Amino acid sequence: MRMIILHGWGHNAGLWRGIAEKLEHFGSADVWDLPGFGNEPLVSPEWGIDDYANWVDTKIGKTSDEIVLIGHSFGGRVASLLASRRPLYLRALVLIGAPCMYRPSMMIRLKSAIASMVKPIVPAALRRMLMTEEFRDAEDSGIGRVFRNAVMNDQTQSLPMIVVPTLLLWGENDSAAPVSIAHEIQTLIPESVLTVLPGIGHNVHIDNPILTYGAIERFLENV
Repeated sequence: MRMIILHGWGHNAGLWRGIAEKLEHFGSADVWDLPGFGNEPLVSPEWGIDDYANWVDTKIGKTSDEIVLIGHSFGGRVASLLASRRPLYLRALVLIGAPCMYRPSMMIRLKSAIASMVKPIVPAALRRMLMTEEFRDAEDSGIGRVFRNAVMNDQTQSLPMIVVPTLLLWGENDSAAPVSIAHEIQTLIPESVLTVLPGIGHNVHIDNPILTYGAIERFLENV
């Protein structure tokens, strides 16, 4: 098997190299910087999840390898959309804290509504106060549109098209992608199993890499 790891928003391949090295027990393991992150240049400030999925598919290319896609958060959005297209090379999927559906909290909805109302009359500096820290960072880096496209992407309709064995790996205390989203995703992907890691937040690979690797290892042993 060949494992390909797609990192989360604002992260890079380096944060996954330790786990990737351990995964080589099952075959080759690659960690890729996604465009706009790490050492991979941004292709377009207009890109959405579909464009990133196309980029990954093209990078994988024609292969006889059995591919296991592992995606964390933003990378999980990309991996799940690509998996829903049922590429012949895909053997299994691991989604880690991946908010594949648009389920904004009441606070986010309120801030969005306020921002839309005040945009014509309030200076940009004041409007920034309504943005999340991630959104502000994305705007400052020239990828604000990419961030909006990713956050508002909803794969509710495409998730049931994923037919390979799928591990949903979540931190119990994930505030960026609550476990409730994982439970909903599990109802939509036919061959999915959910593992919740106790006492861990959104970045499970940083908070507890040993538990994270162990969960992935057990899943791959049964694939």
